[in-house]
Formats: sequence, C-alpha cells, structure tokens
Amino acid sequence: MLVAVGVLLPVAGYLADRIDATRGDLDLEKVADRLALEVRKFWADEAKRREITSPPLAVSWRPASPSLVQPWAYLQQLAGDGAGWPTPAATAAGPQDLAGGGPQILTTYDRTPCGRLVVLGEPGAGKTVLLIRLVLDLLARRQPGEPVPLLVPLASWNPDGPSLTDWLESQILRAYPHLTGVISAGGKSRARALVDDGLILPVLDGLDEIRAGSRTQALAKINATLANHTGIVLSCRAKAFRHAVRPLPGVDPVRLEGAAGVRLEPLDPLAVADYLIATGGEKGSTRWAAARSAMASPGTPLARALVSPLMASLARTIYNPRQGDISLDLPNPTGLTALPSAAAIDQHLLSGFISAAYRSHPEHPTRWDAEQATRYLSFIAHHLEYRLLTTSFTWTEIGRAAPRMRKVVWRTLAVTVPIAIVIVGLIYGFGSRHIVNLLSLSALSAVMGIALGDISQDTLRDRVFVHPRAALAIHRTIALTYGLTAALIIGLVGGFGTVNGIVYGTTQGVTYLVAWELSSAWGQFSMARIYLAARQKNPLRIMAFLEDAHERGVLRQAGAVWEFRHASLQRYLANLP
Repeated sequence: MLVAVGVLLPVAGYLADRIDATRGDLDLEKVADRLALEVRKFWADEAKRREITSPPLAVSWRPASPSLVQPWAYLQQLAGDGAGWPTPAATAAGPQDLAGGGPQILTTYDRTPCGRLVVLGEPGAGKTVLLIRLVLDLLARRQPGEPVPLLVPLASWNPDGPSLTDWLESQILRAYPHLTGVISAGGKSRARALVDDGLILPVLDGLDEIRAGSRTQALAKINATLANHTGIVLSCRAKAFRHAVRPLPGVDPVRLEGAAGVRLEPLDPLAVADYLIATGGEKGSTRWAAARSAMASPGTPLARALVSPLMASLARTIYNPRQGDISLDLPNPTGLTALPSAAAIDQHLLSGFISAAYRSHPEHPTRWDAEQATRYLSFIAHHLEYRLLTTSFTWTEIGRAAPRMRKVVWRTLAVTVPIAIVIVGLIYGFGSRHIVNLLSLSALSAVMGIALGDISQDTLRDRVFVHPRAALAIHRTIALTYGLTAALIIGLVGGFGTVNGIVYGTTQGVTYLVAWELSSAWGQFSMARIYLAARQKNPLRIMAFLEDAHERGVLRQAGAVWEFRHASLQRYLANLP
C-alpha cells in the first residue's frame, strides 16, 4: 500500500498535467504566434530595465574576417541553388554591405544570403545588447506563422551531451511551460515540434561561454543539426571564435554553414564622453570635463577603457545620478584620469559597480547595503565560476551551493525519528516490541518518502516557469500537496481499527511527510537557504534578494534563468577574498 500510494500520486498528477496540456488549439503556427507575444513582452521589459531602448550610445560593426566565414560567392550559391536555403529579397552585393551601426542590425541581418549571421566582438563590446535589439526588431515585423526568434544563452549547452535540438527544447521548456503539451502519439512536445518544423529562429548568445575544447564540436553539431531553411544568429568573442573555426594549424576549418559575419567596432571615445556628459545631470559637463579631455587622445588609458559599452555603462552607473538621486554624494569621475592603465580602469569600475547599484535612493529603498550585497553576490559568483562552471543559474542551483544536503536529510531523520518514536511509545505505554515495530515501519516510510519524493520532482524537471518565483511556487505547492495527501492516506490506512493502529499510522504518515518534503527540490532549497543564511553566505530571503539585484541591473534574466550582468562581473566577484 505504501509503495502504491507513493507512486500513483505523482504519476497521476503528472498524467493529469500532460492531458490538460494537450487540450486546446494544437495548430503549431498559432502556438508560435502566442509564443512570439510572450517573447516580445519579456524582452521589451528587459530592454527597458537595461536601458537598451535609451539613446544615444550605439555600437557599429564591419564585416568579419573572411577567414572566419564562408566565401560570399558560396553563400550566394547556397541561397540560389533551391536546396532548401532561403532567398532573401535584399541580399547584399558583398560582405562590405553588412557594415552598419545603431538601429541597422535588422537591415544587416536581412542582407545575409542565407538568413544566418555570426556576431563577433571583444568582451563587453555589446554583443548581447545587439542581439536583444535584433530579437525585438524581428518580432516587431514578424507575420503570423513565421519563425519566432528566441534568444538563448549557450553557456548551459554541453556539445558532448544532448543534441542541439534536445537542448533547445529543454531551454524553451524552462521558460515556457505550456509548450510541454504532447501533440502526437509519439510524445513530441509543442516545443520540440516548433524546433523541428523550423518555427524557432535560434539566437544563440555566447559560444565562448562553452568550454574551449568543445566550441569546434558545437559548430559541427549546429551544422549537422539545423535544417537549411532554419536561420540562426550566433555571438562569440572574436578570439574564441577564431580558435573554434581553426583549432589546430593544418586542420580544415569548421565554419558555421551558410553564415555571414560581422565584428563589433570599439566605440568612439569622444562619443562616449558626450554620452556620459548628457546623462550626467545639470553638472555633467563640469564633472566630466577632465575625463573628456583625457579621452580626446585615443592612446590614453581612459580612452582605451571606455570604448567598451560595458565599461561606459558601468561608468554611467557609478558617476552619474539616477532620476531623483542626490548628486552631492556621487564620486568624482576626475579620479579615473589618474589610473595608470585601461586594465586598472576596468578593475576600478567593476569594483565600484556594486556600491553604486546599492546606493541609497529616495524612491528605491535598499534592503541590503553594498557590503552585504557584495558578500552575497561574490558567494553566488564563486559557486557559478568554480563549482557549476557556468554563467547562468536557477533557484534550484542554490540548493547545490550548500554542501551535502542529502546527508543532512538522512541525519535529520536518523536522529529525530527514533527519538520521536521512543517518546510516543513511552507516552502510550508501549512495550519494547511495539517500539521496535514502530521504528522499523518508520524507517521504511522514510526511505519511500525520499525515493518517491525524488520521482515526483523528476516529473517537474521540465516545468519551470517564465518567472523564477513562479517556478519555486509550483514546486512548493506540489511538494506540499503530494506529501500531505500521501501522509494522510498512509495514516488512515495504518490507523484503521485500533488505537495502536492510529498511533502506528500517524507515526508512519508524519515520517513519510517529513522525508518527502526534505527530499523535494523545494525542501532542498529551503534547507540550503537556512544553512547559507546561518553562515552569512546569502540572505534568508534569497529570492527577494535576487529579484532586487535584477531590478538594480546587477543580474539579468532570461526566462527563469539568472545571469550576472556580464561574465567579467561574475569573474571579478568570484575572485574576491
């Protein structure tokens, strides 16, 4: 009975969810249309939060080195040979026509012969921001039934593991759970059907975030997997992409099939200076005068440092007031001119960013001061950098930041259950035989609770919601519902008929409930956050802290996944003492 109840509850709930998900309109084009609306709303909100839509700091680009992409004549041949490749109406005459800047990224993409584009740039050059602009532009002009551009960080893909299509499906399901619905007898999800039918245009951000030895394999897998009619946009650091294309001397290069390429240019130093002055409030011209003079000479450390959009953005956050800020408390940017090198300026801006992000503001009260935030964020960054080896995380990874939580479950049960049973036995006057029986049955309940709690969580693995808090809420609700229901049934069945039976059943049910909850993803997270808060590694209200960090621009969000604003910021925080 114990096994049957424990198995049937999660399975029944899982099957009910699947049946419910298959109801409604299964027209894939309409599914794609609904997804497009969700994607557009999310990235429009994210762009506003990151101030992407605010002028005037705009990047420019030129054609990528011919050695990194296929010859233009070959791309034109692919587009015209009728083998499934698209034939854009406004194809450029040559790669030189791909050059552009500012809002022209959609025009550049449209000029590619095969609807495939590689975006290269140095760290902090603005690749991700450019991809967000492109996604929003593509969605703004998208017609019903056309592919949905989906921006996905590549950091979580291991080319040695799942196929590209399997991984893309999992990434879609992480953010858009309604696409788990099965559309056919073969069990294909809506997400997989969208991928297979070419209704997803993958915008893959950060090939360089995949470990170095796997980047060439990643390019080969993309070439082997994607159908000719599927467009793609891929970003990477220029040096990393060069090594991925030609990993060893004398080896044939592995280029992205059908793709043209552009490389982002450094910003103009005086344009950056004018941007900082324009966003510096009433005293912007005075406060930035010395810095602008230094940036007028391209060879100075400040001119070399602030040509990166990332560093220019950090400088704005640190030295310029936000709306409603008290400018008297702001640091003076003149100090930047005294730093000896561009690297020193980069480090200085990274070190000052957290303090600026958590600066007190009349309209945005600060729950955590800069010292606390730095401690908490550096712990998370270290966990990502050296344990998870990635740049993205969800709330479930917080549980992995606390060591050996499964052992904590067993030790908790091993200590508390026997003590509780002995106390119960003494209260009811049970003899040693009854106490031994209670101990045996409760140990069995604990094992089944942990094992079946794991099974129930497996059914939720793909059901992560578009917002992290929603994901946590559904895990918590299901864990409590399944656990309480199973405990109640076990208690009623075990307690049928006699007073001793009621004691037996209640004890087993409670033990099962505790084991189930502690073994669930929500239980592991709850224990981890208590453990980490006790050690002052993270706040007890860690979800609120992460959401607040997102609002302050320290973290960015892609679906249910968080990332630091930039990998450089993660590395800086991860290496703080």
